Amino acid sequence: MKFVIGTPKYSCIKDIEGFGSFLEHGQPELQKFLKNFLNLEEIRVQCSHLDVIKGWLNVKSLNSVNEIKERENEICVVSQIYVDDELIAYYPYVLVRKYIKKMNLAKNFFPRIAEAISEQLTACYLQKFKGGDWLFGDKFAQMLIANCVSSNLHNGIKFAHLIEKIEQLSVSTFEGEYFSTGVIVSSNFAKYRESNFKFCEKRSIDTMNKREWFLADGRTSFFLIDINSNIEGIYVNESMDGNNFVDNYFEKYYLYPNLHDPDFIVRAIGANEISVSDAYGKEYVKIENVWRFRYKNNFAEYLEDSLDIKKEICNAIIYYTLKCSRNHISTIIWIPKKCDKDSIKDYITGNGISLWETKLNILKRSNEVLIDKILASDGAIVIEKNGDIMYESVFVDVGKAKVSLNTLVGTGETATAYLAQNGVAIKVSQDGTIKIYSGNDKFYF
Repeated sequence: MKFVIGTPKYSCIKDIEGFGSFLEHGQPELQKFLKNFLNLEEIRVQCSHLDVIKGWLNVKSLNSVNEIKERENEICVVSQIYVDDELIAYYPYVLVRKYIKKMNLAKNFFPRIAEAISEQLTACYLQKFKGGDWLFGDKFAQMLIANCVSSNLHNGIKFAHLIEKIEQLSVSTFEGEYFSTGVIVSSNFAKYRESNFKFCEKRSIDTMNKREWFLADGRTSFFLIDINSNIEGIYVNESMDGNNFVDNYFEKYYLYPNLHDPDFIVRAIGANEISVSDAYGKEYVKIENVWRFRYKNNFAEYLEDSLDIKKEICNAIIYYTLKCSRNHISTIIWIPKKCDKDSIKDYITGNGISLWETKLNILKRSNEVLIDKILASDGAIVIEKNGDIMYESVFVDVGKAKVSLNTLVGTGETATAYLAQNGVAIKVSQDGTIKIYSGNDKFYF
C-alpha cells in the first residue's frame, strides 16, 4: 500500500469506533514485534490529532518517514488506513534507538515497514478492529519481511508462504539430522545461467520432498525460484577465494556481487533458524522464534564510532561473531577502549595470560584455526584495537559489577555488561543470539 498524502476522514485515529479494541489487543502485539525486530529502546504511538502531530514535527504534511530534528535517536514513521481510494486515518509511531536515522539510509526500509503495517491496520479496520492480536501475530512477521525485501515484481502473499515453507524445513530432519537449504527468488534466471542446473520440469515448493530440498545447502548452492514460487533448478555459487578471508566470507554468504537487485535469498540455516537477505546485505533472521533485522554495515559503523578502530578490524570482529553464532558457540568478545594492563586487571580475576611469543591477530588467516578454538573455550577473549589478541579465556570478576548489572539474566550477560564499561563487549549465546554492550547501551544483532 503506497503512502497517501492528504486530509484523512478522521483527524485522529482514536475517533474511529472500535479502535479501543485495537489498543487493547492489536497494538501491544505490534509494539512487541517492532521492539524485537528493530532492537528498539522504546516505541511510542502518537495517537494525537493531525494538527498536533504536524506541529510537533514542524511539517506541513506527513510522510511515511519523518525526521525528528531535535532528537538524534528518534524517527517518526506513519502508517495509514486506506479503503476504496479513501484515506481514513493516519497512525504515527516513534521508533527510539541509537543509529535509528542511519538505518533509514537503507533503501526503502522504513517505508516498506509502514506499508506492511498499513495493510494489516486496514484489514483490522474492515473487521471493526476485532482480531488485532491475530493480525499482528506470527503471520504478520512473514508479511512484513516479504514487503521489506521484495519489490513490486514479487507477490508478497506467495513470498510469505515461501518463508513459512522454509520455517517448516528448519525444524525438520533428513536422515535424523537438521539440514540447511536455501533459495534465490528471481524474476530473471538469465543472470544465473552460467551455473544453473535446470530440472527437466519446473517444480513447486509444495511438492518438493525433504530429500529434494537437501540437494541445495543454502551456502554454496541454491534453488532458483520464480515469482510464482516455481523452482527451475539449482544455482551453484562458484565465487573464487580472494586474498582477504573476511571479505570473502561476506561475499560468499550474501552472494556479492552475484546476487542482483531485486532478487533475494531465503534459507534454513539449521535447527529453527532461518534467514532472508537481499542484494544490499540487509538481513532478517529468526532465532529462537524471534525475528530481528540485521545489517552488517550498521554494526560496523557502531564499532568504528564507539572504539575509533579501522573498518577492516570491525569487519573481522563481525566475522568471528557471526561465525560463533552460526556454529552455536557460546563466547564473549571484549574490545576495551583502555587496553593497558592496569585498566584490564580491574575487570578480570587475574588469570590473564598469553601463550604465544607472537600475538595472534584477527586479520591473519593463518591464525584463524587457533582463534576458533580460543573462542570455543571458557572465558572471554580480549582483542586490542589493532586486532591483536591481548588475552584469551579470561574470567570476569563479576563481584566488582554494579548491583544494576546483576539484575541481568545469567552470569554471562552480567560479565559482558560489566566489561562494556570499558569499550564494547559482545555476548554470543549457544542458541545463536548476539548481544552487543557498550557503556550502558545494549542491543541485539
